Amino acid sequence: MLVRLMKFNKKVKHVILVCLFLGMIFNFHAIDGQMNIPQSSQAGADFFLQIITPSEMEYWEEVNITIEVREISNLNHQNLSINITLEKGLFFAEEEVAVHDLGDFNQLEEKNTSFIITGSQTFLTNPIVLYKVYLHKDGVRLDIDTLVEGQVYTLQYGIGSMTVQFPILKVDSSPLEIEGFVVPRISLLNNQEQTLTYNISNEGVAALRNLTFRVEVDENVLELTSTVLRGNISGKMIENVSLSSDSFPSLNLFPGNSHILFEINVLCITPAATDHSRVYLFISSDFFDTKEYSVKVQTFDLYNPYQYDNPLVFFAWPLYILFFTILAIAITIYSWKKHVRRAKKAAELEARYGASYVSCD
Repeated sequence: MLVRLMKFNKKVKHVILVCLFLGMIFNFHAIDGQMNIPQSSQAGADFFLQIITPSEMEYWEEVNITIEVREISNLNHQNLSINITLEKGLFFAEEEVAVHDLGDFNQLEEKNTSFIITGSQTFLTNPIVLYKVYLHKDGVRLDIDTLVEGQVYTLQYGIGSMTVQFPILKVDSSPLEIEGFVVPRISLLNNQEQTLTYNISNEGVAALRNLTFRVEVDENVLELTSTVLRGNISGKMIENVSLSSDSFPSLNLFPGNSHILFEINVLCITPAATDHSRVYLFISSDFFDTKEYSVKVQTFDLYNPYQYDNPLVFFAWPLYILFFTILAIAITIYSWKKHVRRAKKAAELEARYGASYVSCD
């Protein structure tokens, strides 16, 4: 009898251990599931909320965030409203508000509303910006069913994202100016004309708006004769020439991944030589601050025929150096030979007449 009781106790212990083990596994999976769905409830909600929005927008663009709300509990509701909060980088369009009233809902009724937003006018390090949508009833936040990565969860908000796209402006000029280099970039005679060409690119995805140009030259030294804008914008060739010093070409829209050429023609009008003239190009837009590009200009005349960057100068300097090197070597050899002759003559005089007849000169 005692043996049977001991066997029975062992079986009970085994059953208890198995139950405890299965309970731990069940609790672990339940906790793990809740951790993967923060702020979620598996009890369901009275409304299903869906966000319809483009995934990308350009920094100047205005887009609609459309919110669809559907009653799913087969009940009637009063005084509902939608509230949206935007993270840094997104803004409401002019006269847009953060809260839209939806009014009353009947059973299984569906309504939608749209918010007009725009993107940041300054460059964002992280262009992906989030926003949250809340549903309120009599001012109290409600739980909603909403899609998250293709699955329906019950949360206290719907979440969406928008990627803000920006332009990337790049300017290459010919001739190039090298900062700190002594040689001026271009040299002109009186009545000589020069063309400066700038290759302007938008290497970004977003179009750049209101791209404007302004050129300045030093008065009484240079004269601006014309500016030319060339390029192919959205399949349309452009070529604008401006002869007025206060009216220059501009572009209302400069698409992404495109480039244009901007030419500046200047004329030297001074008969005298100068070393401090410049041609200035200023480029501005609604996104970038005004950027300045300048080219140094040296003018010269018949009394100053050699330019700092004249090729003759680069050939002349080695010749000058070689000449003075040879001259120094010749003077050294002549002095050494003269010293040797004097020493030899002194030795001959000393041998013939004795040391007393040898002069120290």
